[in-house]
Amino acid sequence: MSLAAAARELDVSPATLRRWVANLAANRDAAIAEAGTERERVWRLYMTGSAVAFEAGDISVHQVLAAKPGAPHELPLAREALLAGVD
Repeated sequence: MSLAAAARELDVSPATLRRWVANLAANRDAAIAEAGTERERVWRLYMTGSAVAFEAGDISVHQVLAAKPGAPHELPLAREALLAGVD
């Protein structure tokens, strides 16, 4: 996967968070076995609360993709190109 494609995969939105919560719920027993009851609960509440806060406009995410000046990279120079998949 290219760096630009990976960056497009980083979409964090209420819908994404709700899918993550649903996935956690569907795999709750495995999550508890791996991380413990308290940590599973913290993540479930954190993601649910974040989805609500995104929907209310109380929080947002700002992503920064950077490259060392002069270093070769495959990142487009505009967000629109990144989201459109233009490399």
